[in-house]
Amino acid sequence: GENHPETANSYANLGLAYKGKDETDKAIEYYTKAVEIRRATLGENHTDTAAAYGTLGLLYKNKGDYERAIDYHKKSLAIREAALGPAHPGTGRLHWGMGNCEMARGNKAAARQCYQ
Repeated sequence: GENHPETANSYANLGLAYKGKDETDKAIEYYTKAVEIRRATLGENHTDTAAAYGTLGLLYKNKGDYERAIDYHKKSLAIREAALGPAHPGTGRLHWGMGNCEMARGNKAAARQCYQ
């Protein structure tokens, strides 16, 4: 059915395909749908929901929308830190992604904080 985790995975896979074709807006559309389904079926604090938020952050970064990218990375980070702990590699990648966004915005001090 429409509201099933496997359906969310299909939307996420379509998003990846569009990302691969450099069709960022279409990728964002499908990942947004995946997030909506994952939130409804798995909950806001599930690591699969966090993963989709993280991918949306990357997509918005690629689009140059750093504010939105950082917002999605922060959502993903909060969920992953709560579920996996602050030392998990997945949380480190999110700090790195946020640092890259801050550097792209010219905010070196904030980027350094993210990279530490």
